[in-house]
Amino acid sequence: MAQSDDAIRLRIEIEPSAALAKLPGKRPVYGWAEHIEGSVEEKLSLRGQAQLRQAGTSLSAAQIDYQHQNEELFARGQVRLAKSGTIVQGPELRLKLDTQIGVMEDAGIAIPALGGFGTARRIEFDGPGKVNLLQAMFTTCRPDEAGWTLQADKLRLDQDSEQGQAEQARLIFQGVAAPTIPRLSFPLSDTRRSGWLPPTMGVTSRTGADLSMPYYVNIASNRDLTLYPRLSVLRGVSIGAWGRYLEPRAQGELRLELNPQDLKTGDARYYWSSLHRFQNLAGWSGQWDVRGVSDDQYLVDYSRNILGSSLRSIPRAFNASRSFGDIGFTASATTYQNVLDARTSPPYEAVPRLEWRWHRFSDRQANQWAEQYLDMGGTLELARFRRPLLDSIEGWRTVINPSLQMPWRQPWGYITPSIALHAADYRFVPSEALRRSGLSPEILDRAAAQRVLPQISIDSGLFLERRVARLDGLEQTLEPRLFYLYVPYRDQKHLPIYDTAVADISYAQLFAENRFVGHDRIADANQVTFALSSRLLRSDTGRELFRAAAALRHHLTEPRLQIAGQPQLTDPQSDLLMVASGKPLAAWSLDGGVQVGLSRSNLARAYLGTRYQPDEVRLANVQMRFIENQVGQIDASWRWPLGASWSLLGRSNYSFQRKVLNPVTLQTIDARPGVIEGLLGAERKADCWAFRAVLQRYVTGPELFNTAVFVQLELNGLGGIGNNPFDILRRGIPGYTRVRERMPDSPFFAYE
Repeated sequence: MAQSDDAIRLRIEIEPSAALAKLPGKRPVYGWAEHIEGSVEEKLSLRGQAQLRQAGTSLSAAQIDYQHQNEELFARGQVRLAKSGTIVQGPELRLKLDTQIGVMEDAGIAIPALGGFGTARRIEFDGPGKVNLLQAMFTTCRPDEAGWTLQADKLRLDQDSEQGQAEQARLIFQGVAAPTIPRLSFPLSDTRRSGWLPPTMGVTSRTGADLSMPYYVNIASNRDLTLYPRLSVLRGVSIGAWGRYLEPRAQGELRLELNPQDLKTGDARYYWSSLHRFQNLAGWSGQWDVRGVSDDQYLVDYSRNILGSSLRSIPRAFNASRSFGDIGFTASATTYQNVLDARTSPPYEAVPRLEWRWHRFSDRQANQWAEQYLDMGGTLELARFRRPLLDSIEGWRTVINPSLQMPWRQPWGYITPSIALHAADYRFVPSEALRRSGLSPEILDRAAAQRVLPQISIDSGLFLERRVARLDGLEQTLEPRLFYLYVPYRDQKHLPIYDTAVADISYAQLFAENRFVGHDRIADANQVTFALSSRLLRSDTGRELFRAAAALRHHLTEPRLQIAGQPQLTDPQSDLLMVASGKPLAAWSLDGGVQVGLSRSNLARAYLGTRYQPDEVRLANVQMRFIENQVGQIDASWRWPLGASWSLLGRSNYSFQRKVLNPVTLQTIDARPGVIEGLLGAERKADCWAFRAVLQRYVTGPELFNTAVFVQLELNGLGGIGNNPFDILRRGIPGYTRVRERMPDSPFFAYE
């Protein structure tokens, strides 16, 4: 048979499509009932378990009378209408299918995607996706446990705009009614839209009680703006603005907080910041991060966490990078606004800093012998350093650091000899500070100094593995490693310290070629390091369950070079470092390490941490951090259930250090133990609401503290009331997340 040009073409849809139901055009109507009477062209009467369907709309009732010409229907007897994820039920329904205009008396409504339902004396269908509920009640709670209800004279639900509006609304929580609100808007989904956000209220010892009324402006799909006017009892009225943008090759945010007249100081006070990141802009990628405050005390007075209040050198930095084949180039500039005690000891600023990096790996297919067997690389850096202090030695620093490696690798091991040259040239700016520096006359005459040092190392290791006989599906590795490093000693007291500090001891740092971070000091070394590590892996997935390692670093000659004002973290003879981490059991995770000086028999530093989290409700963390004569802290945090719905929240970061090292005299001085930051709160998670109350106290300076109170009531589907402590809890209690039931988001959920 020849194929007709008018043949019907069928298309199989992979999944239901809400878009198809919204396409224009008249859709066919399908009906079913125990008894059907009438004419298809005029009027049909369906009786006995009657059903009608049309393009995403499903109607069932005891009897349905349908007029075909005007597409008007009348249903009675246990009427149930489901459309676009909304279900309404009542005794009778009048509805025009083409315009979606109709009415239902004494009805109930349910939105399964939101987990919400309500009742109304009268429901008016006002077009596609628009429903008006008169004398209505709405809640997201279970019918048998209505923790909160929203009652309104008129409740309008618009599925297209995903917005709900209530007139003369009254919120009733646990039987207590709030004052009537003339007009209230709330979202029906998580889609962004302009409008007022829930108000936030809080109390701190620096600002007193304060109230913020944020307003969200949805400028475009990739831009938004949040305005948050704030009223504080102790500080007065301030205004804040936070804008975000997202472009194909850039993203960033702008923030401004302004108090025209602080009630306590009488001055105008402000904070501003701009963060911008860009990628592949004519081949360049980078960012800038610039911030500023009006005065030294702004962050202490207005910040709500210890991270913000403890910031002393506020960065203003820019960097941009680009690759040119094997060469990478980075240009950057870093300055600071220094506040409080950072004014007397600010960091050096680098304006500008230019860095070229080159690396070429060996290629056995290359023609030249050197290209086949040698890894070659190098760094060239040029930077101008300055610092706003009269006794600062400023100037230019040029660093050249070429390196050469000849790696030999096999599946079972490797050996890599390496040689590098570190050369630095300093050109000082003539100043009174330079003349008073005590440097040699030769350096003062030339206003310049140099240093050249070779670095020689040999790194080697083996890879061994076996199946664990008593534990099926597990493999264990054994990885011994031997590392030797030699760097001759050079007196470097005549060189300034611009950006160099003692490196934090870690397992990886034991195999580094310099125990300092930065280019101003290159440590002498004649040392050998032996390490042994082992990992426990799953054979099928390769997932690591646990690892442990021990490393012994022995100095063949005692290290001589030190940085004045910074403690020596290396034992003069031998350091023993042991680390372990992993998740051997489903609920437990471990992470820890210790460094012991064998010649002095001292504990140089230690970190021990464990987490117990059998489910999303029960969580406990304990961490201990110790650095000899510097830091000694125990940090404990938890979220633990008390009964069926309440949970106890807490954190205590306690410093037990009684002696600290004075960076100027290198003598130990007394320190006062105490709590650095503390949290104590409670959280209740019910079926449709959550309540959180948190008390926070943290150190802002010597003998100075800030205390804050956070209280929030979160109503599912309606929003939160109060001051949200989620960010505070997430930072203070590692692993903390909201406990929330997952709601389906498909309009086809609960569709007949």
